[in-house]
Amino acid sequence: MKSLLIAMVVLLLPAIVQGQDLKDVKCVVNPKMAAKADMKAKYMDGEVYFCCGACKAKFEADPAKYTAAANYQLATTGQYEQVACPFSGGEIDNGQAAKVGEMEVGLCCGNCKAKVEGAKDKTAQIDMLFSKKAFGKGYKPVKSEDIDLSKARCPMMDDEVSAEYAADYRGGKVYFCCKRCVAAFEKNPEKYATAANAQLVVTGQFQQTACPFSGGPLADGTSVKLGDEELSFCCGNCKGKVEGAADDEARMQMVYSNKAFEKGFAKAGASK
Repeated sequence: MKSLLIAMVVLLLPAIVQGQDLKDVKCVVNPKMAAKADMKAKYMDGEVYFCCGACKAKFEADPAKYTAAANYQLATTGQYEQVACPFSGGEIDNGQAAKVGEMEVGLCCGNCKAKVEGAKDKTAQIDMLFSKKAFGKGYKPVKSEDIDLSKARCPMMDDEVSAEYAADYRGGKVYFCCKRCVAAFEKNPEKYATAANAQLVVTGQFQQTACPFSGGPLADGTSVKLGDEELSFCCGNCKGKVEGAADDEARMQMVYSNKAFEKGFAKAGASK
């Protein structure tokens, strides 16, 4: 990806909201309301988000009251990842997963799956799977050392990135070479969407799940090399669009613009 990011220096870079991408994320205290990026509180090894200052104050006054909802939000925003069954702490069986809201939770067996599916509603499911005990068994924080930065370059300066300089983005992190670059990104993230999306892929935080043009299933024989990444498409026509682009910069814009990224990519390990 190095050569591609060089071509995009200053022209195309990371974006979305300042802080986490909170699309479809609800307030920890009032789950009917959308969470806001500027209404947040430190919690465990991450941050949780609220719809307003009053909800934030309620949480900070009694965080134990909202444990399951806060843990659920840590998982849905990608700050924690599942490593085991929340009930048993055992190995996840890929065929035994249950849908909880917008996320899929892996389980160890059919009995555990039946418990979740038998719950009366989403709130009951969250209480089961994201209580302090269950969360401790099934999840761990996503830390910078878990992310492969070996191929990542600072989107702004094309220098090596440091785990020390990062900004929250789409439930993952974008990395930079210095504090100044982080500040510039956070000041105007929308300006830099294409390179931010590309870096999420090269660091393994996101993976391709569909065609970036149509959102359709990927077809054999349609792969195109973009830097270190091999990307595929739904048909020869979509492949031809990329191959016919004027240069690498144009190809990156086609594949990693926000619209294309949201159709074609998802967090690693998550269902789209």
